[in-house]
Amino acid sequence: MFQTTFWKKFQELEGRSTLTISHHNFSALIVKYPLPLNRNYLYCPRGPIWLNEASQPKPEIIKMFLDQAQDLIRQQKSIFLRIDNLPTNDLLSNNLKPAPANYFYSAVFLSPTEARLNIQEKDEIILQKMKPKTRYNIRLSLKKNLTIIDGRKELLDTFYSLLQETSQRNNFSIHPKIHYQHLLQSFGQQSKIYLVKFQDKILAGGLYIFSSPMVYYLHGASSSQYRNLMPTYFLHWQVIQKSREQKYQFYNFGGVSSQPEKSSWQSVDQFKYNFGAEKITYPWATDLINQSIWYKIYLISRKIKKAHSS
Repeated sequence: MFQTTFWKKFQELEGRSTLTISHHNFSALIVKYPLPLNRNYLYCPRGPIWLNEASQPKPEIIKMFLDQAQDLIRQQKSIFLRIDNLPTNDLLSNNLKPAPANYFYSAVFLSPTEARLNIQEKDEIILQKMKPKTRYNIRLSLKKNLTIIDGRKELLDTFYSLLQETSQRNNFSIHPKIHYQHLLQSFGQQSKIYLVKFQDKILAGGLYIFSSPMVYYLHGASSSQYRNLMPTYFLHWQVIQKSREQKYQFYNFGGVSSQPEKSSWQSVDQFKYNFGAEKITYPWATDLINQSIWYKIYLISRKIKKAHSS
């Protein structure tokens, strides 16, 4: 998903430049993020994609990619390039270092751990892998006259209102509405909003991206009303079933903490695992550094910003 032309279009609609590195052994979509003082950094989300190789490419292929990446960040006068999918530490050096701790505590960078549910099996098997309370809540929701509707741009206003209610209740920030509009516009038929209704009230919703073999639960929201009807459980179960009917193989709940016991989102992470989702771990991101002094300044500014927001 994050290395597709759809993601490229989304980033460009968000006002960012995109760049590519291509070779018969690898390809990479790279996004350029501006910083104050006419500075910038680059990010390669879930990339590069290694072609004609196993998941562990040969060191000489990795070095070939890094050489091209180094040329690119010099051309762009970037502070650094953050690379998600660099599968070896053998080439680490003064200008190639692991990304700092908690680098993914940001709206920009992807978490190195995700919760993913295999939905290729029958209902009974999927349900059996869930926690008993989750199974119970799903079955309860199915008896409560809830209905699910789906759409795209025509449902955005309703979904965004629900997002605003959720963010105020749980004290977290959301994007401007145009961000979600850009997602729907970029992914087109591969995007969808699902809403759960009870009578004339909207109780839960999610914005999904369908990128085979994966279904991504990208954003979710819920009402404070009628929570005893378990509308969020109803939402996930209905979309899981619809996705499986369309031959998707995995339901991606999104990022989770690599240390859930220390996470402020512990309850959210546990909710995902209670559905029987497995933790998927990606390589820790690597920073290819071009301007070492500015890189240190950037890291310090991130620490200051995090301290002020906590």
